[in-house]
Order: sequence, then structure tokens, then C-alpha cells
Amino acid sequence: MTNKNETRLKLRTKKIALLLQDARIFTRYSPEKCAIFLGISEEQYLSYESGGQSPSLPELELLAFIFDVPLEHFWGNQVLAPQNQDTKEADFQSLLGLRKRIIQTRLRQWLQTTNLDNAQLSEKTGWDEQTIENIRQGTANLKLPELELLCAALDARVESLFDEKGRVGEWHRRKQSVEKFDQLSPDLQEFVSKPVNHPYIELARRLSDLSVEKLRAVAEGLLEITY
Repeated sequence: MTNKNETRLKLRTKKIALLLQDARIFTRYSPEKCAIFLGISEEQYLSYESGGQSPSLPELELLAFIFDVPLEHFWGNQVLAPQNQDTKEADFQSLLGLRKRIIQTRLRQWLQTTNLDNAQLSEKTGWDEQTIENIRQGTANLKLPELELLCAALDARVESLFDEKGRVGEWHRRKQSVEKFDQLSPDLQEFVSKPVNHPYIELARRLSDLSVEKLRAVAEGLLEITY
């Protein structure tokens, strides 16, 4: 083997190792668990992440499946966890605190606009009036069943409190998009997946934004051109 090919193999092995370690840390699996999944020793698995060895294609396919990342990820350059784990955990705590404050604010707004006073809400929920007042002041931290009970008392939907614009909301929308794609027929999935068909999809998206009157005008214009 030429020196050039040896260098290429070493570089590729190192790149796979970095992407593999990144994906594992991002999904919070332990090396021991990954080794068990592959049926190998933990020492051998760690050699995959250190660049001493490289996994086989079937092993990499299984790891991609376990980590829930596209197999193509290991041919790319984008990392999943650019920050160290401590920073990532701190980010989670910051995100959690922000979401709690947002929900507390939304609840306060709902309580300000409702016609129900503390006594009436106390009767509907079974809580004492001080608890209701704490919610009004934004100092109560409701658990999910309690939040659902309050939403029912206010004739509101708990789903309206789901994260929409934050990181969790973006993740949720992506998951929903994947689920909707999986529900398409195989023919439609194949059509959507081909880049050559993307202009047609973009055209359909633009047409969907038009009013009925404008769509009718477009159809009439096409008929005039055709005939």
C-alpha cells in the first residue's frame, strides 16, 4: 500500500472516530452500552472512537440506527455536540428555566383575562385560594397533571402551551415532519426524495398559498394557452 493510501486510510479512520464519539455523546449512550449492542468488548469499541480501528459498515449502520442519525452523517463534516457535556447540561438547565417562566407568564395572562375569581377557580380545581393566587403571581411550579387540571378549569388546551419557537419546539416539528413523510405512499416518498422534483414541490407550495380566485385565474390562463 502506498504512503498516500495509508495516509488517506488513517485520516478517514480518525474522522469516523470523531463523528462516532460525537454522536454517542450527543445521544448519551455509554461506550459499554454501545459495545454490548455490537457484541464486542468495550476496549474494541473505544478503539473505534480513538481511531485505532474503524467499524465495519454493518457495525456503523447499526450505530447510526441506535443513535438515530442518518448514515450519511459519517460522510459529512457537521458535529452534533459542538460543546462539551458540562456546557450542554448547563444549556439544558437554562432551557428548562426559560420554558417554566414562559408557561408561568402564559398562565398569568389567561388568569387575567378570565371572568373567574380565585374562589371560583378554587371550586373548579379543588385547590385553596392561596395556590390560585400563587399561580397569578407566577410563583407556582405546576406539575403536568395539575397544569392539565387548571387548563380544564380555564377551558384551555394544554397543547397550546407546548414549545413552538424554541429548540425543543424545532425538534418536535422535525419529528412530526418525519412522521408525516413516513405516512406518505412509497411512490410519493420516492417523488419527494428526488432533487429533480423539488421545483414541482416548490410550485405546489406557492400555489397552496393562493386564494381560490387566484387559483381559478391561473387555471383559466393555462386553458387559454393550451387551446
